[in-house]
Amino acid sequence: MITYPTPRSVKELQSEAVINIRGKGPGLEETGILAEISKDIKDINTREIEVSNGGLFNIGDTISVTRTPNTNWINFLGMNLYGWEPDYYKVPHPRIIEKIVGNKITINVPLFDTYIKEYGGGYVAKIKYDGRVANCGVENIRVSSVYENEEDENHIWSAVILENAANCWVKNLTGLNLSFSAVAIFNSNNNTIQDCAIKEYKSKPWGDRRYPFYISTGSMGNLVQRCYADGARHDFATGSRVPGPNVFLDCLGTNSLSDTGPHHRWATGTLYDNISSGSIYVRNAKSGGSGHGWTGAYNMFWNNKATRGFLIQNPPGAVNWVIGGIGQLYSQSDGYNASHGIHVKPRSIFLEQVRNRFGEEVVRRITIPKQRSDQPIWDELRKWGGDGNPLY
Repeated sequence: MITYPTPRSVKELQSEAVINIRGKGPGLEETGILAEISKDIKDINTREIEVSNGGLFNIGDTISVTRTPNTNWINFLGMNLYGWEPDYYKVPHPRIIEKIVGNKITINVPLFDTYIKEYGGGYVAKIKYDGRVANCGVENIRVSSVYENEEDENHIWSAVILENAANCWVKNLTGLNLSFSAVAIFNSNNNTIQDCAIKEYKSKPWGDRRYPFYISTGSMGNLVQRCYADGARHDFATGSRVPGPNVFLDCLGTNSLSDTGPHHRWATGTLYDNISSGSIYVRNAKSGGSGHGWTGAYNMFWNNKATRGFLIQNPPGAVNWVIGGIGQLYSQSDGYNASHGIHVKPRSIFLEQVRNRFGEEVVRRITIPKQRSDQPIWDELRKWGGDGNPLY
């Protein structure tokens, strides 16, 4: 049993879990070898980047494609009104070089943001991950905290935290009587969270609490699938400056107190695929929270259900999409909207992409049979609720 005899700050409580998969090194570091992006990248989903000196790099290099926003960008978004500062949004997007032709490099994963000189541009740098932990897993575990009352917070907040980790997994975990997360991911890449649940929260029902499945700063390539949350605030959410891509697939939130989606400060490239929750938002939160402002850009909401409704807005110069959404679309929404009120085919765009790239056998390895049908799996998640045997 873990006990905490004296009250601690929310920040301290958020940073600790029963199980910490945490690298000991500094995380992503530039090696000093870098080249400016010499041609504007105005369209997302590109894998080709023109740089000032392609000869600095080699095929197979691990790099970051880093945005360097300036005050023009902050003002263009209107975020000067809420205290945004350019240096805070210097976001690295980790990638691997697959091809080099002169000063044009091709990366393994598309980019999900723009790099425009007028708004600060960016650069490509070689990077390293000293001390990163990899290939660790947590499976088949139930975590329950001891508490004094329904709003007690001087106890365990999270079941698992991944920080400075890669290619790890959490599977078949249920969290009870916690205050923050079943699984929270910080500065970690290419991890899988699967068949996990959290319910019976014990905390105050407001700020910085009840984020059951949370992907935060500097994380990309993570998959959260077939997960369940009850009584949470932000069921399936990203934090600030998340570069993407990341995927939430086939998840259910019940009795949600707030919204699912990018929670604050420019999270990009997240796919919310067949998610059912209370409210689903991506918006200009303005001065909300700590001046959250534009919560995200280039986020796709595919065949989701929002029992209280969708608020999908476009930042200046960017776009968010809601396709096949079931639930009220608030009048303030100006994001791209198609097939409202009717689910579209394919049922899952993520699984269709996996199928097209790797074949049907790989889809079968990572799914349960219901996921390969034309119907959502939300009823199965509701009946399971984190109790008893796993979903399969």
